[in-house]
Amino acid sequence: MMIKHGHTTLGELPRPFLPGREDWLDLYDFAWELARRHVTEQPGLAAPCFMDEGFDPEKIWQWDTCFMALFCRYAHDLYPGIESLDNFYAAQKADGYIAMSHVLATGEDSYPLPWGRINPPLISWVEWEYVQATGDTARLTRVLPALLRYDEWIEKNRRREDGSYWFADCGSSGMDNSPRTARHDHHGAETSFIDLAAQQALSALSLARIAAAVGQDALAEICRQQHRERAAYLNATLWNQRHQFFYDRHTDGNFVNCKTVAAFWPLLAEAATPEQVAALAAHLEDPREFNRPNPVPSLAYDECNYQDHGGYWLGGVWAPTNYMIVRGLRRNGQRDLARRIATRYLDLLYRVWKNYEPHTLWECYAPEMDAPAINENGQRCRPDFVGWTGLGPIAMLLEDILGLDIDYPNRVITWHSGILEPHGVDNLRFGPYHVSLRAGIRQHASDMPELTVDAPCPVEVRFMPVTPN
Repeated sequence: MMIKHGHTTLGELPRPFLPGREDWLDLYDFAWELARRHVTEQPGLAAPCFMDEGFDPEKIWQWDTCFMALFCRYAHDLYPGIESLDNFYAAQKADGYIAMSHVLATGEDSYPLPWGRINPPLISWVEWEYVQATGDTARLTRVLPALLRYDEWIEKNRRREDGSYWFADCGSSGMDNSPRTARHDHHGAETSFIDLAAQQALSALSLARIAAAVGQDALAEICRQQHRERAAYLNATLWNQRHQFFYDRHTDGNFVNCKTVAAFWPLLAEAATPEQVAALAAHLEDPREFNRPNPVPSLAYDECNYQDHGGYWLGGVWAPTNYMIVRGLRRNGQRDLARRIATRYLDLLYRVWKNYEPHTLWECYAPEMDAPAINENGQRCRPDFVGWTGLGPIAMLLEDILGLDIDYPNRVITWHSGILEPHGVDNLRFGPYHVSLRAGIRQHASDMPELTVDAPCPVEVRFMPVTPN
């Protein structure tokens, strides 16, 4: 793929059309411009042009890169999102291990074996999501062996005989100072992590879809069976029936009764039962827990460690977990709740961008006030952090507000919308093409609007009127 360098004009980017929400559109433009500043070059890497997450100038980080790729796919010919993952594949060890970060100057693991630290294993999911926008199944064929080896390494090295999963420490999970693992040895080996269990279910589900897309039907069925088995472990072991919530669990059988956003990963993994989906949605709507002024805090409001200013993972509002939640809700028929969370989150991002100096995107946000979160050291979190915070102004705007689901391999765009005013998008990437969509005015959310589709290729647009609950 040829990546364009230099200034990216607004005309080259997808252009949402959303009258009355010029605030969000201004933030959308800013997020793309900030992302452009984070396109970085480092000669000698497998992908010398890549996205810098804004966290550590000397390293690249696995799960940051995954989330950056998810919004970069909407301008995949301009921003090296998925290419950035190639630097991790290039450093993969023969046994399948991929470290959570790598040193830019050398390409070496920041956390080499034998101890090793992985990040949440999301790369199979990201590769699958990316191909929906690009149709690049040739890439899937190329990276599938690396994805399978990584999944196998985690199953062999981060799963115990009883079926439980463990991270080396809480920082490996990405939730650095979360109180969820208050009792563990120095390798976290007493705790079964709900998020890693769900992420491995998500990995199996994504691998099944990738294998089917490249014609490996037998492998796809093996992966589907792995998804069923991993989902069964989640439901049998990590669901607290009394609290109607997923928890980490000690290997002695006791739940770690600390309510964190890690509990919502089974939604994205399509591993929760309909009853569990309804219960988790209720937790998200409860103001005593996760329905705070700024959604969604990483720690429930009624937990004793909750901090109004965020305290990093002691209540901080984070783009990666917010995106995980809204995507998981959508996968489980909870589109209205997903849209309401996305709407409030975008409003928060805009208010802080507009009123707080410097005027930028931040690593994470406070749950009770319009401000960046305070980190574990009592300092403001990192500014100019499009690393994953670009998910809100870009991906959530297109997916949750406009309601667009792109499936280029099947030449389908599904458009779920409850917006009554004229709205749409120009210059939307659809494989190698650019398409424009417009929905006209309507009187009621259940009405079908007049649609205008301008596309240089065959495309089926399925407009699904959404009536808010």
